This record gives sequence, structure tokens and C-alpha cells, in this order.
Amino acid sequence: MRKLDVFNTIISINMPDLYFNENMEKFFCDNSRDEDVTITLSRGKMIEAPPDAAMEVRMHGHLIRSFNGHVFGIRSENDKVTYFKYNDEYTRFELNINDSIALDDATVVDELKNEISAVLRRIFIMLAAVRKGVCLHSVSIKHQDNAIMFSAVSGTGKTTHANLWQEVFECVEIINGDNGYLVVEDNRPYLYGSPWCGTSADCLNVKVPLKAVVFIKQATENSIEKLGVAEAFMRLSSRCFMPVWDNKLMLGAINTAEVLANTIECYLLKCLPDRDAVRVCYDGIYSN
Repeated sequence: MRKLDVFNTIISINMPDLYFNENMEKFFCDNSRDEDVTITLSRGKMIEAPPDAAMEVRMHGHLIRSFNGHVFGIRSENDKVTYFKYNDEYTRFELNINDSIALDDATVVDELKNEISAVLRRIFIMLAAVRKGVCLHSVSIKHQDNAIMFSAVSGTGKTTHANLWQEVFECVEIINGDNGYLVVEDNRPYLYGSPWCGTSADCLNVKVPLKAVVFIKQATENSIEKLGVAEAFMRLSSRCFMPVWDNKLMLGAINTAEVLANTIECYLLKCLPDRDAVRVCYDGIYSN
């Protein structure tokens, strides 16, 4: 068993260490701390839902069904993680490993580890939503003791732009190369680090006040504009990883995105992949 401290939540995960992804080690905390959430790993047969179970949605290969006081995310019987389930309070989760797979096969174990990581990531998105937070697809940096998040569709140049900030300014750290948790606490927005960072190796366990979210768009010249609340909400909600398989949490995440749009400073940066884009972005953020 390991305990992790993520977005100020103590999460106990009861599974062998070999199934933890490497970045989770940065979030390990003292096992003596009282947990807020428990996640366990079990092994058994594919769950069979009774005929009167309420199917809510099909999403990414999951059938979401409610019965026996739990919600079940049922995956394919060919998956190595066949289902995950959770209670109404979102405090107890269970992942089930297909009992037909061979755990003495290194390739199978690696594939299982990836599946477990993917399901855990989905659970963490749910836990963030419970705590009035969202997970934003972004590359984030720490600059002048504040966080700046760069968000865009994959391939637009988020990582390139973040790396250019490191070239232009001293003491710029990459907090996360793929996503981060945005939470409003005491009417102030904060970025919490995430154990998942995509294909990058950039992942820090930090809590940093948020200065701005910058949406990046490729262009033939560099310019920046501050976004109004309506457009900020539209862009935030479309770039967040939403718990669409849970109606209650989905609505909560949308409400959180609306609160964030009214709380944080959002910008649209149209840019080239050059140092001048960093200067334009800096001036736009810090001149307000």
C-alpha cells in the first residue's frame, strides 16, 4: 500500500509497487497520514450486470452501470483491467484485473501497468472534480513564483513555447508537460502538479498560484489578446479532461470551468515558434 498527496487529498492505493508509474513516486507521502480516498486492486472474473441495471453512457469502451450501491465502469472482457467501480461518495474505488491473464509474462505486465495507469488517471480526474477542480490539457511553467499554463490541441507548439520561456528567462521550471489540476481556493486559483505528463519527463509535485492560462494558436506573426469570460469558458471547458462517464461530476466540472473563467486571466496567443513570441506573451500577461 502507498499513499499519495495529490491536490491536497490523501489517496491510499493498495496494489503492488510495480504497477505504479514512475511519476507517482514524486507524490508519495507518509503512510501514517489518514486517507481521504481508498483505491484497491483486485483480481477476478468479468463483472456481470443484472438485466435491470441502469446503463448511463458508453465512453471509451466503458459501459457505465449502477447497481448494488456502486457505479461500475465495465470494460471489454479482453481488457486486462475489466472494470472499475466506486461508491456514491467517491471515497472508495476498486480496479479489477482479468483473472485469465498471465502475470509471469513481462510484456503482459507492462501492458497491464499501462491500463492501470489509464484507469487511475480517469479516477484522479473524478477526484479533482469532487474537489471543485478540473484537469487542463496543458504545459505549465513556474515563473516568478506563479504558474502559467499553455493550452492547445496536440502539435500546436505548447512544449516548444514553454521551452522558449526557459531560454529567454532564468529560473523557469516546467511543472508538467501535459496536464495539471486547476482549483480555486479562497477565491484564488492554484495549479497542482499531476502524476501524468504525457510523453514528456516533466512532472513536479507542487502547488503554485496561477498567473494565467494562455491558449496558443499558430500564426504568421505574434500577437496576444485577453479573453472575455464567455470565450475563456468555451476554451477552458473544451481543453479540460471531463468526467463525461459520470453525469454528476460532469456537471460539477462544467460549473468549475465557469467559476475559473470568471476568476483567472485567460489569453489567446497567436504566435510563431520564436523568442519574440515569449516577449509578446510576457508583455501581454504582465502589463495587465
